[in-house]
Amino acid sequence: MKIRTIMARVGVAILGCMLGLGAGEGFLRLFWSETNRYYLWKPNESYEIRPSTNHVPGVGPVAKHHVNSMGVRGSEWGKDRKKEYRIMTVGGSTIECFYVDQAKNWSSLLERYLNVTADGRKVWVGNVGRAGYNSRDHLAFMRMVVDQYDIDAVVMLLAANDLIHSLMEGDRYDPHLVDDEKRYTKWLSSRFVIAPMGVAGKEQPIYMRTAVGRLVSKLLGQFAAGNMVRDQEGAWMEKYRILRRQAALTDELPILDSRLDEYMRNITAIVREARQRSLRVVMLTHPFLWRETMEDKESNLLWWGSRPDKKFYTTAALARAMESYNQCLLKTCSNLNVECVDMASCIPHKYEFFYDDVHLTEAGEALFAAELAAELGRRSPFYSVKADTVVSGESGAPPTRR
Repeated sequence: MKIRTIMARVGVAILGCMLGLGAGEGFLRLFWSETNRYYLWKPNESYEIRPSTNHVPGVGPVAKHHVNSMGVRGSEWGKDRKKEYRIMTVGGSTIECFYVDQAKNWSSLLERYLNVTADGRKVWVGNVGRAGYNSRDHLAFMRMVVDQYDIDAVVMLLAANDLIHSLMEGDRYDPHLVDDEKRYTKWLSSRFVIAPMGVAGKEQPIYMRTAVGRLVSKLLGQFAAGNMVRDQEGAWMEKYRILRRQAALTDELPILDSRLDEYMRNITAIVREARQRSLRVVMLTHPFLWRETMEDKESNLLWWGSRPDKKFYTTAALARAMESYNQCLLKTCSNLNVECVDMASCIPHKYEFFYDDVHLTEAGEALFAAELAAELGRRSPFYSVKADTVVSGESGAPPTRR
């Protein structure tokens, strides 16, 4: 066969492949939702982990997780919108609850405890918490993502990541990042598991900026053995617990004024975005284990509070700092006339409710959900003025600490 003929056939084959890929790319971009939506979790992903009680006491032995077709950890919506009251829980790892079985985390329990509204609507609670996310991420969620969901209310658990990130960065912390649109956009580009094609960040591999590449990656991922960044047993925490126990401690906090000012601005902007969409927003202060004096069995669980100079803050300093953030949230919500539940006052600073500095055990999750359900149950749409009673689940929420 002549070389010219071979080259012509190869050229036709390459052209055909290019046309086929182009057609496939166009089709996927038009009809595959993952190319035009933001996702904090991969849709339709299910997995289970087995945390060790040595590393993560108070949970286990198995934690199952499921993400629905919308990229939300929770059940699918019902067919009749009018018969559902939909709540989205937004926050960091203390909403994600990585080491807690999904049926036992406080978002799922909140759905069970509230159950129905006073007018008979079924309560749906979805979870889009992600480890490490702070008020900057939550503001982006309200601006860029929340419109994807037909929901009634947003419940946000705030403060812990805002505090700890600012302390870890020390003098490098920039409280005006959100105000710099270019830098803020670049920072956000890597914060979503999946982003629309037109805004996929340059940090993503080239193949992930195409619909065909994303589909191939997804199919291959379904056959991969495990996809967890963090180890299943929770052993990684021991490394940081040892570092904390061996490090020099300091009780001297940096001046928090600029950090708290940013926190207040982000909260205000989040509320503004919610009100523009006629969404109910409920803010929650953050519980924590830290106290000035702690027993060894409690202090040995701690790993937060590092500084750039490798020192760690004392538990008394961390408690003061977190309380400053919680009080800032309460004050800001009061000034804005926004619902805020002081969950930090509802969960005792005790070993049985925390497996580390701020993350809840199963007992802590249950108490958190019960306290929050009891508080929300006294408000519309759960409180029935006509019946003068609080509507609760079929078996009611469990007894609370009060």
